[in-house]
Amino acid sequence: MSAPTLDGDVLIDLWLDDMRPAPVGWLHVKTVEDAKPHLAAGRVRNASLDHDLGACDVCMGGKTAEQWLVESNYTRMPNCEHFGTGYTLICWMEETGHWPQEVPSIHTANPVGRQKMSAAIARELRNGRWARP
Repeated sequence: MSAPTLDGDVLIDLWLDDMRPAPVGWLHVKTVEDAKPHLAAGRVRNASLDHDLGACDVCMGGKTAEQWLVESNYTRMPNCEHFGTGYTLICWMEETGHWPQEVPSIHTANPVGRQKMSAAIARELRNGRWARP
């Protein structure tokens, strides 16, 4: 659901995921590079982030996603830094200060990725970001 900002522009809810569909009313982006301009413009109210965002052909080494999953015994999804991860985006937000207005949500099934993303968000919370008056 969109809400107006003080200058009349509309805030968006941003869904970063290469596979899962976005909830109704959320802007669906599939890559870190697609997410950055919205955050940099300061127009993101809520963000919900996946960790594993797929892998490029070079990093896939000619394998299909299913072959990758079978070889990893279904323990991890394909991802590479060419496409980035949800954690890559959070690191960029830490470096640039371009965070959503509300605390980001994490919807990844990757436990290691979730832990890294959660730790970065927790640092920002401890530093007073999203503090309520």
